[in-house]
Amino acid sequence: MPVIPWMETISLLVLLVAVWFWLDSFKAREAAIRAARAACDAEHLLLLDDTVALGSLRPQRDELGRFCLRRVYHFEYSDTGDNRRNGYATLLGSDLLLLHLPRAPAPALRSFSLVGEDADQPVATAAAMNYLAHALLAGADPDHRLGGLLGDFVKGPLVPAPAGLAPAVVQGIVLHRRIDSFADTHPAFRRSRQRISAERRRYSGIIVDLFYDHFLAVHWARYSEEPLEAFTAGVYALLAEGPLPERLAQILPRMRADDWLAGYREPAAVGRALDRIGEHRLRRSNSLGGAGSELALGYRDFEGDCLAFLPAALAFAEGWRQADGGVTSDSRQELRLAGGASAVPLA
Repeated sequence: MPVIPWMETISLLVLLVAVWFWLDSFKAREAAIRAARAACDAEHLLLLDDTVALGSLRPQRDELGRFCLRRVYHFEYSDTGDNRRNGYATLLGSDLLLLHLPRAPAPALRSFSLVGEDADQPVATAAAMNYLAHALLAGADPDHRLGGLLGDFVKGPLVPAPAGLAPAVVQGIVLHRRIDSFADTHPAFRRSRQRISAERRRYSGIIVDLFYDHFLAVHWARYSEEPLEAFTAGVYALLAEGPLPERLAQILPRMRADDWLAGYREPAAVGRALDRIGEHRLRRSNSLGGAGSELALGYRDFEGDCLAFLPAALAFAEGWRQADGGVTSDSRQELRLAGGASAVPLA
């Protein structure tokens, strides 16, 4: 059997790496263009496509510890048709991390903390309790679903994995974060945020998340063959197996007894949830009280946005699970710790 000379072997490897790098770069640039175009469309800005160019490149680990390439793409856009402004998109692999439009009124990505931002910055949606959408988008695997429900409570890097969380639960948390990023660049979701009055625009992410849970509950039969009440009962049972962050564990009995998630079918329940968040979950004075009135004022517009967003979100989540989320866990015991729920580093 002939032996390939080592120089030819090295040359072949270099060629393969070069081809992979070219394909990966092409995929990343296309993702940057799509994200920039979606953001510009939502803000009624004109993206100058030919200006999307790589600004920086470096290796970085993702949440699961895998080496990826972090790229920053710079682009230009116009808000008048006669000028040029600069924006940038940061990607890890082909996944969007951040999209920045300096003159746009809303940022592309929400943060994962609730307080500490400057007064004129949008507040994150971690308190929004939009559990219904994340539970559905997580898919059928119980561990993925649990991760989707815990996604707003687990902070920071996921490598090494937080103690007591099974690998598939961590996968669900990663998917939760990917869905949040996807939502923040989707035109329909951004339109909904712009529909919120200027008085409450800073809290538009929280408000729209709960509005979308309302419309998901109203139109549940479009997206699941399982009755809504049976689905939510399964969600509560899954959460009851724990461990849970303290504040979620405290409200779970009331959530379960009153079936808060199915109750979001009623606009009044959404209004009460927003009032609770404003009163108990945000430390600063805020204008969330009475935010349920925003739903009544723009009901059909919000509904149209949500019904445009949900199929895209379901397709995105399914594609992610097939590509990256195939890890499952056969045993819920992996989530239990000898020290109890307090040993799990959840916010």
